[in-house]
Amino acid sequence: MPPLGIWHSFRLELHKKSRLLWTLPDIPLGAPAPDDPNYMLVTDDRLEEYDPKLHLGRVPYTHYPVKMPTLPRYAESLAYGYLREQTPGASEVLRAKGS
Repeated sequence: MPPLGIWHSFRLELHKKSRLLWTLPDIPLGAPAPDDPNYMLVTDDRLEEYDPKLHLGRVPYTHYPVKMPTLPRYAESLAYGYLREQTPGASEVLRAKGS
């Protein structure tokens, strides 16, 4: 964890799930199950331990439990997004397959 009192500038961007993760089921209202294949919390044990040099990894349980897609679902969403942008009319086909 970074030392207390150090300012880290970052940008938080909010996006509609229907635009970026349309093939995934709806994000659960509560915490996802520990073995949920689609979503996890930023405090999930499936994430690597926090690396202070890289500022990456699982955050402590004292932090707010933000939900995020699991790595396989995130990679899948990136691939579907790429295909949607590269192929005219692909969004209708991909949306039908994700349903």
